[in-house]
Amino acid sequence: MGEVNKNRLSSIRFLFGGNIVFETKIEVTEIDKEWLQLIIEAKNLGIEKKEILDYLNQKI
Repeated sequence: MGEVNKNRLSSIRFLFGGNIVFETKIEVTEIDKEWLQLIIEAKNLGIEKKEILDYLNQKI
């Protein structure tokens, strides 16, 4: 597992219909980066939100 760098915060925006619902800052670990990369990959492949969990389960 990657080490958590407490000073390494990323801003995440949660969108709904193009509008920002809320924005938060989270610590990003290497594992988080892997999950985020898989989600981005799924979105780039045109996978619908409701199908992303199935896609992620296939990848792990």
